[in-house]
Amino acid sequence: KNPERLVMVWEDNWKQGFPRDTPAAANYIDWRDQNHVFEGMAAMTEISFNLTGTGEPERIDGQRVSASLFQLLGVEPQLGRAFLTEEDRPGKNHVVILSHGLWQLRFGSDPGVIGSAINLDGQSFTVVGVMPRGFQFPSRTDQLWVPIAFTAKKAGQRGSHYLEVIARMKPGISLQQAQAEMTTIATRLQRQYPQTNKIGRASCRERG
Repeated sequence: KNPERLVMVWEDNWKQGFPRDTPAAANYIDWRDQNHVFEGMAAMTEISFNLTGTGEPERIDGQRVSASLFQLLGVEPQLGRAFLTEEDRPGKNHVVILSHGLWQLRFGSDPGVIGSAINLDGQSFTVVGVMPRGFQFPSRTDQLWVPIAFTAKKAGQRGSHYLEVIARMKPGISLQQAQAEMTTIATRLQRQYPQTNKIGRASCRERG
């Protein structure tokens, strides 16, 4: 929905040669909570699971994502539902959304998969949704999504850079306005956490 309002947000670590550095979790959380230019912001990071119990064991690529991701993108699951806010917390996050292709190939396009349990890396996850045919995000290889569910320790880290961050600009907000506010926030965070956060710039880029 309205893809022209979607932007990727990076840490601009140009001094070290990384103008598009993957953001740290604590910086992402502060960006999300302190900005006034975005309708929403979501974080993602790659993950892979061993899927067992439904045919031959298979390594499946996917993403750990903010519960708000699908709403931010404006895409609803074909079956079931998107993640709930409360599922984006440790201990509540054993839920999974399947790609249309994985649903077809491993579950025979059975609508009864919604609410059932599947085994990922030896742990039980409840299937809550199946995405529409053709939905590929952020990579064509992604076949499932689980909540990112930061632990308290990870949520406080500013030196571990591993996220991708996407945001939706509010109507009437330009890319230049979004960039200016994110630079202000990033500079403030650098001053607030000088020992752990040495990156004082953030970069907003149109997703392409």
